[in-house]
Amino acid sequence: LAPLERDLDLGADQTLTLELGAGAELEIHLVARDGVGVGDQAVVIEAAHGRAFSTAARTDTAGVARVRGLPAHTYRVVAAVAGQPQVAVALAAGDRRVVELRTQSAGGTP
Repeated sequence: LAPLERDLDLGADQTLTLELGAGAELEIHLVARDGVGVGDQAVVIEAAHGRAFSTAARTDTAGVARVRGLPAHTYRVVAAVAGQPQVAVALAAGDRRVVELRTQSAGGTP
């Protein structure tokens, strides 16, 4: 996940083609103990195993957050609510995964 830097010496008759794999998409459902979606809460997605990468999203009114363009890797997904529910998820290039995090409270209140 760290930037890749390379110096290339291309002649006038050479071309360089880069092919990047499709990014993965993660859909996170933050729900209260009773199954009600918890809206307007931060969810943090961070690379596992000491990699220096993280991003965050906010849940919508239904308690759903989406993150697109993630590189293939294993991530830890943490909700910024009491109890900090979390889950680990491994993503391959082009994956689309749905995960659910449950808060400790009921009624959609974090």
